[in-house]
Amino acid sequence: MVSYVLGIALLAVPAISIPTTTHIPLIPRNGISWTSCGNGAASNLQCANLSVPIDWDAPDGDKFNLGMVKLPRPSNSTAKRIGTLFYNPGGPGASAGNDVVWMGGGTIKVSSDILNSFDIIGVDPRGVTRSFPNECDPAIWNERVSLFPKTKSDYDRLVDKNRRFAESCIKLTGDIVNHLDTISAAKDHEAVRAALGEKMNWLGMSYGSQLGSQYAQLFPDNVRAMVLDGVLQHSQAESANILTESTAYAVALESFFAWANADESSPLKGQDVEKLWYGILKNATDTPMPAKNCDDTYCRKDVTEEEIRFNVQPQLINPSQDRRISLANSLLSASEGDASDFSSEIASAKYNTRMFPGITIGCQDWSPLASSFEDFQAKMRVGETFAPLNKGASQSWTVQASCVGWLAAPANPPAKLKIKMEAPTLLVNSIRDPSTSYSWAVGMLEEIDNSILLTRNGDGHTSWGLNGATTDAINQFLLTAELPEPGTVLDSRDDVVGVVVVAECGSPPRGFPATSDSFCDHQSSHDMDIIQRLAGNGGEIVCVDMHTAGEPARIVIAGYPALSGALLEQRSQASAHYDHIRKRLMLEPAGHGDMYGAILRPHTELTESGEAHMGVLFVHNQGYSTMCGHATMALGRFLVDTHDPQVFPRRNQVQCDPVSRTAGVSLHAPCGLVRVTVPLTDDLTRSDPTRPVSFICVPSFATGRDIQVNIPPSQRWPELGERATVGVAFCYGGAFTCLVTTEELGFGKSGLASPVDHGAFDRATRALKAVINSEQDLQPCLTHPEHNELNSLYTVMVVDKSVGDVAPGSVGAETGFCFFADQSVDRSPTGSAVAARVAYAHAVGELKLNESFTYHSLLSNATGGRGGFVGTAIEEVPELYTDTMMSRPIRVRIEGYAYYIGLHTFVAEEEDPYKDGGFLFNHL
Repeated sequence: MVSYVLGIALLAVPAISIPTTTHIPLIPRNGISWTSCGNGAASNLQCANLSVPIDWDAPDGDKFNLGMVKLPRPSNSTAKRIGTLFYNPGGPGASAGNDVVWMGGGTIKVSSDILNSFDIIGVDPRGVTRSFPNECDPAIWNERVSLFPKTKSDYDRLVDKNRRFAESCIKLTGDIVNHLDTISAAKDHEAVRAALGEKMNWLGMSYGSQLGSQYAQLFPDNVRAMVLDGVLQHSQAESANILTESTAYAVALESFFAWANADESSPLKGQDVEKLWYGILKNATDTPMPAKNCDDTYCRKDVTEEEIRFNVQPQLINPSQDRRISLANSLLSASEGDASDFSSEIASAKYNTRMFPGITIGCQDWSPLASSFEDFQAKMRVGETFAPLNKGASQSWTVQASCVGWLAAPANPPAKLKIKMEAPTLLVNSIRDPSTSYSWAVGMLEEIDNSILLTRNGDGHTSWGLNGATTDAINQFLLTAELPEPGTVLDSRDDVVGVVVVAECGSPPRGFPATSDSFCDHQSSHDMDIIQRLAGNGGEIVCVDMHTAGEPARIVIAGYPALSGALLEQRSQASAHYDHIRKRLMLEPAGHGDMYGAILRPHTELTESGEAHMGVLFVHNQGYSTMCGHATMALGRFLVDTHDPQVFPRRNQVQCDPVSRTAGVSLHAPCGLVRVTVPLTDDLTRSDPTRPVSFICVPSFATGRDIQVNIPPSQRWPELGERATVGVAFCYGGAFTCLVTTEELGFGKSGLASPVDHGAFDRATRALKAVINSEQDLQPCLTHPEHNELNSLYTVMVVDKSVGDVAPGSVGAETGFCFFADQSVDRSPTGSAVAARVAYAHAVGELKLNESFTYHSLLSNATGGRGGFVGTAIEEVPELYTDTMMSRPIRVRIEGYAYYIGLHTFVAEEEDPYKDGGFLFNHL
């Protein structure tokens, strides 16, 4: 999400002594140089690196940068500062830094008492995201080898895969792969704590509980208060570990089955859900079950019985009502032959902080003693006997099975801890945790002095993130370092902060008093709700709605009829046969006069040749356009964020750059190939809305300067006065644009600086456009050198260089008032017109190559510059020059911000008089 290429400044201040047995060198107090994270991250976030040894037993050897993010307590806080709270969300492999970034942005909710009392720090453990992230071969990872080998040859294939995968990690990442153990990570955290010069406050979730407990074993005197939430016990024998976690998973499954059978909101209400579960597994045993939404790009196209057993466990982690409903729906789909929701993810890049560290760290912490096929058979019998619902499938089994054949022996094998610490430790666990068994938490009471177990009577994995009594108790302990009474059991709300939970049938929405009347009718489970009826009436069109700088972009992702041939042929088919769909989506009542849309076309001549990832048809209130910059930016974000192969079949071909944290998408527009660069979050899993999307437009050029357009008396507008001509310029940036200043149009030199008379500008630009289109002498200025279908005036852009803030790095700014198509008003600065204006500025000598200019719309100018586009002249394209152009064409980069608004399904009832197209009220 943000960039962390920062240095570590070692200051000449007194050092803190650390026990010599830990092999940690002296670290200067306050020895971390914090810098603003930048790149759109919350302004109060700070980032830093700390250089630490790859091997703590050789502290003078090779080093790497340990990356971290800090959310400082507010400077105006009146609460007493307690210290620094170190946070780790678990995994292993999860990024603590990312979570702190999300805390700073408000995505992860933290109580005001905690925020006002602590600086919160997330240190990415070694091998994760900011801290020398793992690189391994995804092709080996994706090989489908059973973790429950049925034969000796199956076992041999598993061992061979594990060995080759380990070799790939060492080859691509280096020797640090053999030093990713939790003891080394604990020493890394001690180096940070020592540099800060204050006691450790620890909030560790799941695997973060192991990291915290092993830190306490090493540095018991350096802790003030420690919370271990969702407790992992790193001391059990191998088979006991499997038995403990798989039975915990089974208990959580049974709890879910009971809910699914009884709850009114469950789509499985009244069914024998356990019987349904076994039926699903049986149907996938001999032949993998199809996953209709997957095609081996980002998820497997079919699912084995074994994979279902593994992949349901993570779906029990979040106990919210909507997640339970989702899992029930997934089981229902699987019972009907579609196991898409249980398909295993496909790794698509060698840099994958979500998948690889779970194994590379795990294999340094666990020593699988099962070293033969016969040993595996014995462990399998344990799972089958004591946990028949899942037969032992669990995260523990995954680690043990994936580490057989690993090249290096574990640096941190399981061992019982003996933590003698004056500082208090709060252990927290839910009774029906599907991942970290409640029995592990009970066992850790024996390993940590001065600890108590706080029990949550509920489901799900970890408790701090839930909005309930347990969350409050954890926060209170962190603030006071006073433990609750031993044996405390709390009932917490199971809904997760930030997740919208639909009121159950018969229950009033939150905030409304209960009454004797039901909020739902008493229809049978076979009756069809209006939502189901509308969704299944046929002809529905599914759209993702976005906006770029305020201009809407309605992206059609499903339901549009099939088209064939080249992209321009598809556009002709759409216009001839399916224009009613364009009207239905763009015009009222579903749209409005200034609506804009994009129809995805996965199969075009450029996608088939491999030059483009996706094709697109741009639509508006009048018809179909050749190019649209603001929609291109929105499309870039969406195409990176979707992993649905039916929507985006070539998603697996999109390349990401882990250094710049960007992805490149090639888009086939009617005007040609457009290359989009989309910023990514730190874990490279989704687009980053805090940084701008950019695209390189098709070659852009200017065709006319100071062209005098004669305005007939009958078409002159009042502001023109006695003048008979208007001076304009013509340029192209994927579509032809007419540039005209406010002064030439008759509205004065600063016509866009004061409140704008929209109606007056509409009349003037409408008349100007009509005259230009009727003048044959002006057509050479609207002629594309290669494609006749692009030869028309699309936009009249009224420009005013006296207003508009200049963005950093730009040499100037101007504001534009854009009228396109049938006088639609663009809320954004208009991407295609920005490309055209940059080309014109370059042609007349106002803008050099590699110089940038800021372009505003009325909206971005009125909101203090937010939403402006930046256009940069990149390079000349001399081979496309013709004598109709003022100078050589250039490539232009345009950047701006796009945001999601919603996901909508549009339907057409047969009785609706507007089902075959809409209307514009102001045109009636």
